Amino acid sequence: LVKIGTTQAQRKLFFNLNKEKQRLAQMGIEPTHEEIAKRLDVDQKDVAMMEKRLARGDASLDAPVGDADGRQTSRLDLMPTSDQGPDLMTESAELSDLVRQNLEEFRLTLKGKEAIIFDKRTVAEDPLTLQELGNEFGVSRERVRQLEARMIGHLREFLRERLGDAVEVDT
Repeated sequence: LVKIGTTQAQRKLFFNLNKEKQRLAQMGIEPTHEEIAKRLDVDQKDVAMMEKRLARGDASLDAPVGDADGRQTSRLDLMPTSDQGPDLMTESAELSDLVRQNLEEFRLTLKGKEAIIFDKRTVAEDPLTLQELGNEFGVSRERVRQLEARMIGHLREFLRERLGDAVEVDT
């Protein structure tokens, strides 16, 4: 397993460090950390750190790491599993369907600005900002926030009546 990197500079180095080193060597330039950092527009520290990461050999997940009570333990055995059992998967799918169905029913109870806020902000993939909705309605973003808060309160009450404690509404 190789950690790719979390920052933009680390990702840039992960994908370009070896290419840049080869390019510099072909040009007859010593590929120092300083030169690579300058050409890739990153810090020298990041270059050194990524070089160390890439220089480390691969570690097998099946390699034994210890002996617990007379049995071999591998890295793979120590990794937490993200798999859910079939019962949890079914429960999760049923709950998702139930929430989706209730959100659709709740949407039918909304009118006017609250319906638009629900569609364009609460459940939208790419929600509009309060300011964008305020501009659309010709009101302040604070007024949109108030309308949204009132609608969310109604949503909480609606879901609590129908689903009890099975779900919690976060905003």
